Amino acid sequence: MGVEFTKVIGEGQLLGLWRLESEESADMTPFPSSSQALTKQKNYKKEHTIACRELLKTMTGWDEIEIAKDPYGKPFIKNNRAFISLSHSGEYAAAMLNIDESIGIDIQEVRPKIVHIASKFVSQKEANYMNAERRVDALHVIWGAKEAMFKKHGLGEVLFKEHIYVHPFICQDEGYVTVSFLKKGYEDTCTFKYEIFQNYCLVYSACHL
Repeated sequence: MGVEFTKVIGEGQLLGLWRLESEESADMTPFPSSSQALTKQKNYKKEHTIACRELLKTMTGWDEIEIAKDPYGKPFIKNNRAFISLSHSGEYAAAMLNIDESIGIDIQEVRPKIVHIASKFVSQKEANYMNAERRVDALHVIWGAKEAMFKKHGLGEVLFKEHIYVHPFICQDEGYVTVSFLKKGYEDTCTFKYEIFQNYCLVYSACHL
């Protein structure tokens, strides 16, 4: 389906969302073999990588964009000083670009099974402030905020449960969360915006907004 929207969300910062029809989701065999599953996974990643690149081109109006990764896996545009962050899940690819500062974005399809892995990324302090009413949504916000913070700093080998803390918030369809990062004496606290829509959770840098 192509670009769903692009918008300016702050001085020198752009956000874009690309919705696509995935062959992998539309044509899945009930019991695929391991080779079929691997092929579909590779095609899925390739499809979303292309979508992210084309989305950045649409957002900026630049004719050519070559994306590379640093030693920690953080993406950047070759021969360009702008900072970027990319994410994809389900039918969506998301991208952000900021001229002056590092940023982070994450999009996830909302799935109830996240409650089964919550203990792997949610600290006891975070578990204590969550209520049961919107627990699934809140868990996706917490995961997305930690993933976005991880991408913002790109330091590698980060334990979400120990190194990144999402301060208490009341989960709604959209809002802001404060996130702190602490690793080996390095500390940073900033704000992220989140939006829950069409069974997806989108979280992105909002420090300057």
